[in-house]
Amino acid sequence: MKQYELAEQLGITPAMVSKLAKRGMPTDSVERASRWRKRHLEPGRVKGSKYGTEAKPEAPAARPLPGAAAPLLLDAVAALDAALTAGHEEQLDGLVMEVREQLRAVPDAMVPALPLRVWLCLVDWMLADDAPVHMESDQGRALKPLEFAALVNPDPDWRLSWLWLDEARDVRGLSITGLPDPDPDD
Repeated sequence: MKQYELAEQLGITPAMVSKLAKRGMPTDSVERASRWRKRHLEPGRVKGSKYGTEAKPEAPAARPLPGAAAPLLLDAVAALDAALTAGHEEQLDGLVMEVREQLRAVPDAMVPALPLRVWLCLVDWMLADDAPVHMESDQGRALKPLEFAALVNPDPDWRLSWLWLDEARDVRGLSITGLPDPDPDD
């Protein structure tokens, strides 16, 4: 099956099929590609999975108290850090999604310091390949969001810690879809 045909049947662009195929999505059938996407992509990023169309849980889950998710976040960060350190590339996608999910559950003020290598893994899609932060010698150094922002951009006017935290959480799904094209009117 050609990638443009698969793209049409999945309702995504051929460029997205190509990007996902590089990450391991099978391209020989729509069924296999759909199964892979459900297993490897966050639910909101799979086209056709709109809010309210999934099966309803039997009982609503209790909303955790603020800060209750922090231990889960620390566990997820530790697992991602271990996989990054050991070079277990095959585990990264699932671990990154878990860290992002846990980051979303933690209020900004309660986000713990994360190892630099974890920050880079979460926001690397947004950084230039030659960004100086990639060359830092201590990749295991734990950094709070503001410290990471200062490392990425030393100019105090551009230390947008909330921006880097939002991008680490990837609430808009841009790590997969990419940054939008600039508006031609700008």
